[in-house]
Formats: sequence, C-alpha cells, structure tokens
Amino acid sequence: MHTHHKIPKHMGGTDRPENLIEVTVEEHAELHRELYEKYGKRQDKLAWLAISSQIGQEEIWIERSSMGGENNKGVPKSPEHRRKLSEALEGHFLSEERRVNISKAMIDNKNSKGHSSPEYKKTQSVAMKAAWAKRKEKNK
Repeated sequence: MHTHHKIPKHMGGTDRPENLIEVTVEEHAELHRELYEKYGKRQDKLAWLAISSQIGQEEIWIERSSMGGENNKGVPKSPEHRRKLSEALEGHFLSEERRVNISKAMIDNKNSKGHSSPEYKKTQSVAMKAAWAKRKEKNK
C-alpha cells in the first residue's frame, strides 16, 4: 500500500491526515496519471511513470534534477532550513581580494567587454525571458 496526497504537495497539499489516502501501487500510479492529464504538472508525470516502473532510477534522478526548485517556488523557508543553508554556504562567498583579482583578470578579456552596460543587460534579459518561455512551453 502507498500513501497518496489528495492534493499533491507540489500543488500546496499538506501531510495532514485529511489530505492522505491509502491506495495500492497501481491506484497510486493511476491517480498521478489522472492528475498529470488534468493539470499537466511534470511532478505528476514523473510520479506516474516512476510508480508504474515505466522509468528507472537514473531517469527519475535526471528529471527531478531538471525540475530544480520548482516544487518550492514561493514557499518560505523555515528558520531551521535557513540556518542549514547558512551553515552549508559558510566560506563559499568570494573574498574582496578574490573579487578584485577576478576583475583585474577580466580587464582585457574581449568576451566580457561591456557586460555591465545597460544595453547588454537588457539584451540578456530579453534572451533569458525567451529561453525560459521556451522551456516552460516544452515542459507543458
């Protein structure tokens, strides 16, 4: 038996008992297939294919990695989560000396010329918005 979230966590569902039901493996896969067909969420497609053994661990990992932080977009981090992030990132920021050295090294680099200009930033912004729109359309 599997525990299924009536409202998936990626859609705002909780672990509260009223949101949970016990189902067979086959029913669980079918429920996620139905959710995917109704809402088109990648998380449900992945759950459906994984639970029904249509894809293997490597494919599951690749797909989950490509989703990045989509599941937590807009979800505030708990104080415990923020503390753990701070500890994990401690010492990973560039020192002022390192920043200065990188800046000096980039002075005659033709590939980075003008990257601080408003025109370049605008061009990059337009390009990134187009790339994200294309990716979003592909993932539907």
